[in-house]
Amino acid sequence: MDGLINLDKPTGITSAKALYKVRSITKVRKSGHAGTLDPAASGVLVLCLGRATKLVESIMNQPKVYRTTARLDVTSESFDSDRPLVPVDVKDVPTIDDTADWLLADLVRVAERREIVVRFQSLPCGAFGASKRGSVEIDDSHPTGQQAKTLAHELAHEAMHWEDRGPLTRSIAELEAECVAYVVCTHFGLDVEVRASRYIALWDGDSKSLRS
Repeated sequence: MDGLINLDKPTGITSAKALYKVRSITKVRKSGHAGTLDPAASGVLVLCLGRATKLVESIMNQPKVYRTTARLDVTSESFDSDRPLVPVDVKDVPTIDDTADWLLADLVRVAERREIVVRFQSLPCGAFGASKRGSVEIDDSHPTGQQAKTLAHELAHEAMHWEDRGPLTRSIAELEAECVAYVVCTHFGLDVEVRASRYIALWDGDSKSLRS
């Protein structure tokens, strides 16, 4: 057997033990894993079987994304959750709402530095925001996290899509702007994956010009 297995490794076992269990099932002795997940970590563990073991190094050099949940009110000897947890005093534990507030305020400051006017107001039903070339409108009826994501999206339009770049379809422009918004929000801890995926899907196959 030759090929790759995209294994969802559970917590509680090492990557080596996970590979050993797969070996016992497939009966393929020539195998390896591309990267290592600690016993406390779960998620994708790429297993290479047979001739696919030649791909281990190449796969390990590919970009990766790790997601974690951290508690600020406890600690441990190893700073991992598999050791006894000891409470620590924390005056204020940041919440997702706090993060959204900070990000929205920072994006407004970015717009101000670029001399882009940001208006928070009621927009037509179904609209989240709009780029107006020099100004941005954000619907203020949505949660702060959504407003932050929309503002990042519209600022991307302001930065990339008002200069003449030749033929540019609406779907390409929306894909570019939403990718920027996704990266910015994810970096600051806002989970927007589902919303970003749905938004991009809305523009699939739309060939209208951005300026039409």
